This record gives sequence, structure tokens and C-alpha cells, in this order.
Amino acid sequence: MNFIEEGDSGLLVQWAPSSDPQVVFRAAALQRRIDQNRPRWLREAIPGTCSLCLVYDPLAAGADDARKLIESLGEVADDPGESALVEIPVVYGGADGPDLERVAKHAGLEPGEIARRHAGARYRVAFLGFAPGFAYMAGLPSELVSPRLKSPRPRVPPGSVAVGGAHTAIYPNETPGGWNLIGRTSARLVDWSRPDPFLLHPGDRVAFRAVEGHASEFPSVESIALPHPDPALELRVAGLMTTIQDLGRGGSAHLGVPVSGAMDRIALRLANLAAGNLETEPALEFTFPAPRIRFLRPTSFVLGGADFVPTLAGRPVPSYERIDAAAGEDLVFARRRAGHWGYLALAGGISARKHLGSAATDTRSGIGRRLSIGAKLGLDHAPPSDGRQVPKDLAPMPSTDPVVRFVAGLTPEANRLDRAVITLSPLQDRSGYRTESPVFSPGEASLMSEGLPPGTIQLPVDGKPIFLMADRPTTGGYPKLGFFASIDTRVIAQCPPGTRIRFEKIAASRARELIREARQVLNMISED
Repeated sequence: MNFIEEGDSGLLVQWAPSSDPQVVFRAAALQRRIDQNRPRWLREAIPGTCSLCLVYDPLAAGADDARKLIESLGEVADDPGESALVEIPVVYGGADGPDLERVAKHAGLEPGEIARRHAGARYRVAFLGFAPGFAYMAGLPSELVSPRLKSPRPRVPPGSVAVGGAHTAIYPNETPGGWNLIGRTSARLVDWSRPDPFLLHPGDRVAFRAVEGHASEFPSVESIALPHPDPALELRVAGLMTTIQDLGRGGSAHLGVPVSGAMDRIALRLANLAAGNLETEPALEFTFPAPRIRFLRPTSFVLGGADFVPTLAGRPVPSYERIDAAAGEDLVFARRRAGHWGYLALAGGISARKHLGSAATDTRSGIGRRLSIGAKLGLDHAPPSDGRQVPKDLAPMPSTDPVVRFVAGLTPEANRLDRAVITLSPLQDRSGYRTESPVFSPGEASLMSEGLPPGTIQLPVDGKPIFLMADRPTTGGYPKLGFFASIDTRVIAQCPPGTRIRFEKIAASRARELIREARQVLNMISED
């Protein structure tokens, strides 16, 4: 058993690589034991193929605490036991399986034979990860073992049946992904309306059955015109990516559920504090083109984050100041002046449905939806009588030469990242920001999947790093080039495509000090 500190809040527990099912089940078994008496400082325990990633609160614990926890529990393998057989219908090849021929070429077999052997095997779910309901299945025939793609696809259709390394899996929803797509199923792997949302669980036996056509429609991600019985505002224009966010959900990464939450958590916290709210309350997050908002009754609000030149009924609106809007007044954003993600906090909070303890929207996981024209939002509780004074220099937008601090990973290329200037690609969303240059020495395509702690910088085979963000997958199999400091997550998040970011290496201990310093300032504002 090996312990590897990752970033400012992660510890990877790693065992020797093995395809033995008993070894593969070890991490999931250890995660279940931890959940029986989880320490308050432990945020996540994420099983991997032959590893367990622990994510801890850096203000309450450290890597040594995480290591001692594991040592106290031991590492005896624990088979979760078998359940009933789950049969999955699959249409192989063609548009449903664009990588079937690639896998066939790698195996030296015909595409039809790949489909026959994939459907002829029997599988067991080892663990869940990557995305909600994404089940890593053991039992893939050795001749079907295939390396991941050189660069992950930005979008994989829901229901895609894939092979990656020694596992097979099904993508439950539309997400980025680097596995080989060999078919597609209409089976619903995750459905949040069911009492148990997940179709597959660790230990389940799975069989794939080849079919000629799909029996039902695929799930889709749509925007929603959210109603409310007593609304405070209405979206007259929806904007490009307008959602409800808070500080995210924790403790469910072992189910493949991302943390999500605000892309710029400091901005959301400060906007809430300026409004007089608790810093954890839901707020509106948006990018540019931004929404046009009409207030339906007298409402107090605060804007934070990006500067999109806002006006209320023609009057300029400053950031981090509580503003009173009258019924019928419109809040309009003219252009992008600085930053990438803006926030609107209502005094009294935004009333929103919670999933797994959070109102954060994660469209790719099927948790909440983007807001559309006509969406109406109301208050969660009576507005506080006053807001708080928030220094406006606590969350500045990135300069023209932004600097991001990072903790190096164990890859040979990690030291090259120090002092490197990296250009952001237009391919960016809430799950990750891709890059264009420079190109690093290619990473490996067939590493065993591991849990991904906050700040992970992946290095795919094309050599272009990917910065994983709020809706990041919970597990992945590309090398970890490094881990950007948690305090600098907002710097990356607020940089639009084309920004050149310079990276500076720091120690994990220094990254944790930066978190403590920021927390002290927020505490002073909260107590004011």
C-alpha cells in the first residue's frame, strides 16, 4: 500500500496494479467501511481500480490524518456479494459505436467479432465513479482491452457503451469522455425520479445483449422555465448558461456525483455576505451573453464576480453592494468588461430544490437544468434587514497576466509546468478548461482509473493539459500533471478563452496556508 499526497486536500491510497476482482473490490469495500464512521473532516472517499482517493478539509485535517485513518482500518478485500443479473440491450457499431472499428483494429479482429465477444462475456460492477451511475465493470475479455483516446471527446452521447483499459462501462448522461465507444443502449443508468436513482451498484452482475434498434428515447438535457408561487424576479432573456448554484454537494463522489457548485466560490460567498445572507445560500450564476432580469416586486440584491457592465433601469450597478430594485425594473448586462462568471444573490436567498443536500445545478448529471426565458425565482426566507460591508478587492478579476499557483504531481512533466505560460482553449465548460499551448510530452492512455481531488490538471495523450473544474468527473485515467491551489480555482474559472496563464509551483503546505488566510477574512466579514 502506497500513500501519495495530491494537491492541498487529497491523499491517494494506491495498491499494486491487478485485474484480480478481489483486489478491485478492495477500494470500494474500504470506502464503505469509512462511511460507517466518517470523520467530519473527510469530504470524500473515492474508489478507483486499485486505489482510494481521500479528499479532506484542509482547515481541519491533513494528509497524515487521512493516512492514519486508512492504517487504522486495514486493507482486507471485501466482496460486496452478487445481486440479480442486469441485462443491457445494445446496438453495436455504426453511429452508435464510432470506435468499434478502432477497437477491432487494435485487437486484430473483425468489428462484428468484437461485438460478439463483448456481448458474450459476463461482468461485475467493481465501483461507481466519473459521473453519476457510471459503473466500472470488471470481466472484459483480454483481447478487448484498449487504450483511451489521445484526447477525450468534449461530448459523449448518453447511453454510449464503451471500453477503456480493462473495463467496460456505460455513459449515463452526456459528458466529456476518453473511452472507446462501441455501441449504445437506451437503458436509463440514472434517473433522479426513482427512489434509487442508480440502475447498477457494486457487485451487480451485468450482461449485454445485441439488438437491432433502440426500444426507447435517450435522456436529454434541456433548459427549464422554473415556476414559483411568489416570484421576486423573472428572466426576460435567459443568457448563455444561467443556473442556480451554491457551494456544491459533498460526500457522494463514490457514486460518481461531482461536487459542482459555483465556478467562483469566493465571489458567490461575498455576494451572499453583502446581501446579508449566509455565505452558503443559492445564487444565480451566469456567463456572457448574460440574462436580462425583471424584478416583479421590491427586491434587494447583490452582484458579484465578473463585470458585465450592469445597469438597473439605466443606473450603473456596483459589485458587492446591496441594491434595492423596484417592481418592474430591469437588470441588464451590456458587455463583458472583465471576468467570465457573474453572480446575483437575493437578500433572503433563492428558493430552490435540493438534491443530496445542495441546490447546485449539474446539467450533465441530470441534477437541475439551465434556466430558460420565463423562469421565475422567489426568496427562500425573509430578507435580512441589512447587508454587510465587503471589501471589493477580495475577489478581483484576473489581470492581463494572471498567475496560478500549483502543487506538482508525480509525472515527469510536472516540473515543466513551473513558470510555463499556458493558453486556454475555446473548449471550456463547467467540467473543465482545455488548453492549446504549450504541448507537453504525451501522457499515458491506459492508466488505471483513480479518484480526482480538487485542482486536478490532467495530461491526456495529446499533451494538452486539462484543468478540471466544478462539474469535474470524480474519477479518471489520464496522468495528473499537477494540482492548482484551491484558492486559485477562481482565477482559472474567471479567465475567458485565449487567456495566457503563468503557473508557479508551491508546496502543499503553502497552498493550505492560503486557504486559511482567505477563511479568516471571510470569517471577519461574517461576524461583522
